[in-house]
Amino acid sequence: MPIAVPAIVKSVRRALCPLSLCALLACGGVAEEPVETTAPELGRAERKTERQAAASFDRWLERVRETRGEAADLYYAYYDTAESKPWFLSTMISAEVLRYELRRGHVEKARRIGDALLRWQHDGSGTNGDRIQGAFPSEIEHTAQGFRARYLYDSSDSMAVMEGLMDLYEATSSDAYLNAARMTGVWLRDVMARGDRYGVWLAPLGAPMKAVTNVGDFDNRIAVGRTLFWLPVLDRLSRLTGDPSFAALAADARALLSLGQLDSGGYADNYDPRWPAEAFSLSNFEAYGADGSVVADDSIRAGLAALHAGNRDAAQRFAGWLVSEQGRIPGYLALDSGAAHFPQGNAKYYDVFSSALYRKLGAALELADAADAARFVSGSQATDGGWFWGWDAARQAPVDANQSTLTGAWAIVDLSPRG
Repeated sequence: MPIAVPAIVKSVRRALCPLSLCALLACGGVAEEPVETTAPELGRAERKTERQAAASFDRWLERVRETRGEAADLYYAYYDTAESKPWFLSTMISAEVLRYELRRGHVEKARRIGDALLRWQHDGSGTNGDRIQGAFPSEIEHTAQGFRARYLYDSSDSMAVMEGLMDLYEATSSDAYLNAARMTGVWLRDVMARGDRYGVWLAPLGAPMKAVTNVGDFDNRIAVGRTLFWLPVLDRLSRLTGDPSFAALAADARALLSLGQLDSGGYADNYDPRWPAEAFSLSNFEAYGADGSVVADDSIRAGLAALHAGNRDAAQRFAGWLVSEQGRIPGYLALDSGAAHFPQGNAKYYDVFSSALYRKLGAALELADAADAARFVSGSQATDGGWFWGWDAARQAPVDANQSTLTGAWAIVDLSPRG
């Protein structure tokens, strides 16, 4: 699971999404010396019972919970064990913790997170505020004046929040959560899926754009794997609200993004309409990197989405493309072959979150190494209860000092959208 760091706006109409860890690695952002960690020898933690592992992670979660001001009860995406502090306060991660707590039966904890999230839904005020009304900021930062939303509003992040809010609505019967989810659905339908209205597409494409900034600049690309993964959220919103337009958007988006699967079984990372925008073309489905690499976790999300949509053949073709190494999934893959493919000069590592996703896919498709993936994921829990995001393939140790909230939640429970 790539680590997100602040994005850079590069034009008046398009904004880069947060840089991934591969960009950080390519810039030399990770120390060459091994980082001291609290990780156990890989495989030792798997001897814990599931209850013990969950209880240990529950305690760890307090490390990444914010307790101050308007951000109280939101969660950070990462915990730096070297500095003993959390970083990257995220609405998406907070929603995933909310869903985790509900699956653990902790309704009141989940309610507190839900109420905290509602404080950060954009109300449409300000310059070009109509372009982000109903959306959730991808990151919240702490300044001398208090907490404030950072500038990027990502479609997939907001869909994750929607799923958490609908889970909470069903657990509590509070209309406030469903109404908030509906507001986000309207934003996805009427703004992010209508790039033609804002001059960044030539015609409707039927799926939400990647992101928009707080001043209304769009990233007019469409993410393939992560969007496909979250489309069940729109189907569910239709059922809960009785509004068929959300399910219609989901159907259109599936039809478009399913075209991003190659004959080999792999999925492109995104559809790029270009800027200035061009007419639709299959050639505009692209890899993540110029070297033909794709991010493993987003790729597996696409395979899981095909399975959820009932397209088992597409999921099996994807599984046949993906090169698993005894259930361990490299962080970056070659789009043409499904094998490990890292940016030049960077050490190979296994992505624990991707392996957790693969564990689910493998179990559903009855793949031979699904049990290996489960052992790898459970065995990579650290002694403090957290999960490091990646394992260096050569050293068999964490890549760096950062532990991942999302990785831990997925290691304990399945957080796929219910749809």
